[in-house]
Amino acid sequence: MIETAGQILSALQGDSVFMDYVGEYTFSDGYKAPSISVLGANEAVDGLSDVQGLEVVISRVPKTTSRPLYDGCIQPEKSWTIYLIQYESGDSGVMAADLIVQRYPGSSYASLGAGSMPEIAGVDQLAVKIPANVNA
Repeated sequence: MIETAGQILSALQGDSVFMDYVGEYTFSDGYKAPSISVLGANEAVDGLSDVQGLEVVISRVPKTTSRPLYDGCIQPEKSWTIYLIQYESGDSGVMAADLIVQRYPGSSYASLGAGSMPEIAGVDQLAVKIPANVNA
């Protein structure tokens, strides 16, 4: 079961095929790192000056809902969201999303829109939903 966003981060960073799709952050001091991070809703990567390729942002907080069972019992259901922001044309976002869906059964993904929309960064963005009740 997935308890934290950090578990997803560690699992994806340990997957060399997935990491081949991940782009690169360039920081204001010239340092470069893979463009994969865990962020809250209003957080940004500190000191970032540029992003190239595919950026992977794992939401720090899961979406949580509840459903009633029997005799007043409630079962919480959580899911994690991973945003794949593609800054150049190509299929790296879809290929990375396909790998995530294969790794975590019950996952799904959809496009959030193209880069022509001012609120959407990059060329395209995908949102991948992972249920928390899968192996990390």
